[in-house]
Amino acid sequence: NSIIKAISATENIKAIQVYDLLGKLIFGKNNINQKQFTITDIVPGNQALIIKTKLENNQTVVKKLVY
Repeated sequence: NSIIKAISATENIKAIQVYDLLGKLIFGKNNINQKQFTITDIVPGNQALIIKTKLENNQTVVKKLVY
């Protein structure tokens, strides 16, 4: 499956950035304003990614993902 889903249970997602392990930004999106967001622009390659999600209450959530 080549989809990455970001889901927030309480707050709307304000922005999302996806980085590789070297810190290079490979995907970014602002002004999402939804509780769920799907990323389909990244090609899977058995790589480690860092997903940084900013919520509308300015809380930042960082997760690691092997994709």
